[in-house]
Amino acid sequence: MWWFKNLIVFTIFFNLLKISISQTKDDDYHECVRSCADNAFSKKVCRYEFFAKELSSPMSIHNGSKNKNESMNQCEIISSNSFLGINGKSPGPQIEVCLGDTIEILLYNRLGSEELSFHWHGMRQKNSAHIDGVPMVTQCSILPFGGFRYKLKPENIGTYMYYAHIVSQQGDGVYGSLTVRGPQNDRSLEKILLLSSRPSIPLSRYSYLYLPTPRELLLNGQNNGFILRVHYGTKYYLRLINANAYNCPVLLSISGHDFHVLAIDGNSVEPTMGRHVISFPEFTYVIARK
Repeated sequence: MWWFKNLIVFTIFFNLLKISISQTKDDDYHECVRSCADNAFSKKVCRYEFFAKELSSPMSIHNGSKNKNESMNQCEIISSNSFLGINGKSPGPQIEVCLGDTIEILLYNRLGSEELSFHWHGMRQKNSAHIDGVPMVTQCSILPFGGFRYKLKPENIGTYMYYAHIVSQQGDGVYGSLTVRGPQNDRSLEKILLLSSRPSIPLSRYSYLYLPTPRELLLNGQNNGFILRVHYGTKYYLRLINANAYNCPVLLSISGHDFHVLAIDGNSVEPTMGRHVISFPEFTYVIARK
């Protein structure tokens, strides 16, 4: 879809040393979220139920604006159910497991009239290409009101993501983060930053009459600021994920500070120091800053 090729660069600044030191409440608690130290965990089967569905009630969008009372004329009216999500929210639930765990996701398609499949970005699929998510290539699509069981066993620690393999569904909110930790990873010193954008009109209800454009940048699903809570003087690891459906690079900098890039797309790299990183869509990074 050619309208996703617009090049837009967003800039985000974080001043980590001027933020409250209290800890953020974790709304995505799961029994598999635990210490991955060698002497502190046993391998688990981590089961999740995902319900992909529309998040809000229908409305009409006419001439690019929402208006339930505007009269219809010869122009096309776009019928929209706004944005999509998983288990009632977007981004979807965070998946956090230890290396050696098995992940099972029961995905239910509640989109009503759309087919669905998931892609697990960065995850190696040995002998499991049928769950990679490409509809009608590696697997059949999940029909409306149907379901499918995905079973993954990560081979490497790293920062990954999942999303609908139909780009319009991803752009409307069907995506989330997937983190695999090892014994050396301390979850209390990590922060996940999930970047995306909100389109001007729902992409899954796109009409050629009005081209959708990215209207605002979202950070962990929020458009009105996101508080990153830290302790002064402590070294933190930021797991940066760009889940944009648009071709929108995001320039991330930490105001007044350098940091080190430690991993890209789930693979460790030679630590490289810099003042900013340009994150392209569907790329993940791990950066460290004290």
